[in-house]
Amino acid sequence: MKKLYLFLIFNCFIAVVFAQAPQGFNYQAVARDASGVALINQSVGLQISLLQGSATGTAVYTETHTLTSSNIGLLNLTIGNGTPVTGTFSSINWAAGPYFVEISMDVTGGTSYVLMGTQQLMSVPYALFAANSASGVAGATGATGNDGATGATGPMGPMGMGMPGMPGSNGATGVTGATGNTGTTGVVGTTGVTGATGTTGATGVAGVTGVTGTTGATGATPAFAVQFNLVDNGSFSAWLIGNTSDYVSGSNSNPTLTLYRGFTYYFNVTISGHPFRIASTAAFPGTPFNTGVTNQDAQGSILIFKVPMDAPSTLYYHCIFHSGMTGVINIL
Repeated sequence: MKKLYLFLIFNCFIAVVFAQAPQGFNYQAVARDASGVALINQSVGLQISLLQGSATGTAVYTETHTLTSSNIGLLNLTIGNGTPVTGTFSSINWAAGPYFVEISMDVTGGTSYVLMGTQQLMSVPYALFAANSASGVAGATGATGNDGATGATGPMGPMGMGMPGMPGSNGATGVTGATGNTGTTGVVGTTGVTGATGTTGATGVAGVTGVTGTTGATGATPAFAVQFNLVDNGSFSAWLIGNTSDYVSGSNSNPTLTLYRGFTYYFNVTISGHPFRIASTAAFPGTPFNTGVTNQDAQGSILIFKVPMDAPSTLYYHCIFHSGMTGVINIL
């Protein structure tokens, strides 16, 4: 019998302003087996329910899809455009949330669905929310704009029709006077004697050194870039790290993290018995990388990591008690 297939989800909601709100939003997921290998070019059946209020709330809408994964296991669909089972998508009141997406799957492409998990919709697609919300108050009239540039000069008008007067007769040319004689050039005077250079004056006395100013106040500690919340997966075989896809690559089970030099990160280790270590080596339990690290091997507390500017391009994280709880940190 086939192993249970996991369904690891990352989603993307697209809200576009149309004359009328689109009745649906895009959803992407990757189908993987229990070993984390993507199910490629395989027909799968999905049942999607929108739950109101909580992860176990009332299903206000349920639909089904049958589709084929890509050559990397990717599934693309539009929630709202499937085959309805219960409810009407267009009648959902998005302002009455929160709402949760419940995913069930049949890896054979049939309808024997197995529950994969439930995830909260963290933001409602704008166009769908706007379709159910009241109109806002009209904004104040904007200020009058600046005067436009002066237009180009128009063409010259037609010439008047008046008759020109008759030209007068030329007067007689006067007699040219005789040219006078050129005077003789005067004698150049002699150059005067250059005066002697004066002696250099004495150097003035150096002024007294000014008083040293007081030291300025210490600047505020910069805010950290992001906080990761860490728990174990319940079987001590993987870290579960929660954050956005800007910093977590793949699923949140032993994910690859991406950190940036010069930024500060908090790792909130919410459980005891799993000391969290940032290491320079991949082999368990890893050689501690202590530069920029506060509270190394934290458990039930927060490890702070200010990434140094000369940090290596690859680091690692470990639970120093459990070899399966480990992952890679890319440094940019």
